[in-house]
Amino acid sequence: SNWYELGTVAAAGNAGVATKYQFADNKAAAINYYRLRIVDNDGRYIYSNVIVVRAQDINTNISLFPNPAVNNVNITIGRGLAQHGFTLNIINHNGQMVARKQVIDGTSTLSLDVSHLKSGNYTLDILFANGVREAHKLVIAK
Repeated sequence: SNWYELGTVAAAGNAGVATKYQFADNKAAAINYYRLRIVDNDGRYIYSNVIVVRAQDINTNISLFPNPAVNNVNITIGRGLAQHGFTLNIINHNGQMVARKQVIDGTSTLSLDVSHLKSGNYTLDILFANGVREAHKLVIAK
């Protein structure tokens, strides 16, 4: 019902010529609704159909276990994503970063200490060196 702009991509090419466009939503949630606002040179616009993208529909090479976690959570990342390094951020339900770990050596499996965190729902935000960002639900249960 309420829409907000994620970004703008400038027009390229000529009318009638197929052109590919792309835009990354770096703050995507578990379920996302998208539509395009397509603007002509004269300012007229139309909206595309709405599409739904669910995070579980995206094929990732990332796994967290155990989840729920108590003291440690093991994170496995496909080597293709991990090879250039990444940053892990754990974000609480208030949007505050409560833990951070930067990995620069291409490690694809690591154990993260979460013993200092209270029980609850968190987001594990992973930002890769190539600009790709993924968010995964992490539950801490004490």
